[in-house]
Amino acid sequence: MILSSLPDLPGRTFDVRGFVHAMQMFAPSLFQSTTNLNGMLQTMIGQAQQMSADAIVDIRTRYADGVCIITGTAVKLQ
Repeated sequence: MILSSLPDLPGRTFDVRGFVHAMQMFAPSLFQSTTNLNGMLQTMIGQAQQMSADAIVDIRTRYADGVCIITGTAVKLQ
C-alpha cells in the first residue's frame, strides 16, 4: 500500500475509490506515540483494501481537543 500526503502521485494515474479515515482520543502526551499513529494508519489501510485500492493519497492529520483524526483518499492505480 502506497501512502502519500500529496494529493496525487507524480507520474501515476488512478481512479478514486473512496474516503478513508481513523479517529482516536488521546491525551496530549500520547499524540506523538508511533504505536498509536501506526494503528490509525492500519485502520485506514484496511478500509482502503476493502475498496480494492492500492494507495492512499492526500493524507491529512488533525488534532484538537484530545481527538486525532487522520483522513485520506483511497485510490486504485492504473
